[in-house]
Amino acid sequence: MKKFLTLAVVALLAVGANAQKGSTYIGTSGISFWNTDENAGPTSSGFLTGFNIGTGDLKGSQFGVAPELGYFVADNMAIGASLGFTLTNPDGDNNNITSLGIAPYFRYFLVQKGNFGLYLQAGGQYDINFYQADGVDNLNHFNVGVLPGISYAFSDKFSAAASFGWLGYDYWKQGDSDGGTVGLKVNGSSLNFGLYYNF
Repeated sequence: MKKFLTLAVVALLAVGANAQKGSTYIGTSGISFWNTDENAGPTSSGFLTGFNIGTGDLKGSQFGVAPELGYFVADNMAIGASLGFTLTNPDGDNNNITSLGIAPYFRYFLVQKGNFGLYLQAGGQYDINFYQADGVDNLNHFNVGVLPGISYAFSDKFSAAASFGWLGYDYWKQGDSDGGTVGLKVNGSSLNFGLYYNF
């Protein structure tokens, strides 16, 4: 592991920069799908940090997609936003949960050398969850925070990015109930991949 990290740092420092001020990119912050007959654990809503909206013996499926648009305001700084859609069937019946949201962000590249980049991203996310089940209030979810990421350019036009971990504030409200937490997430719901087309 130590050798791998050393080689990764050397590779990052050995090559020259690629993203330029004024360039725009489109793509996706992530596409997710799961289907299980076992205990799936909490149902995850939202599309970036994964907010848990249910617990218990959850069985069923989930599909999510988050198209993204971004713009480099400087060679090492980008602004952008994702629009998220998630459809969850938590129990295998017709009690679907539909989540729609938006997540604007500011991305700062600490290192951007050749095909590789290391960045920190600050941003927020708002999504609303609509329940098909009768008598269940919609759930509003909001968070702000920072996350680290790495990017790789396959060519001048195509690139990918991945992030893991998230530190920030998370808030939800459903009917007369609400709650908020401040903390660090390093579980599977904080892992995201993106594929981009640059123009």
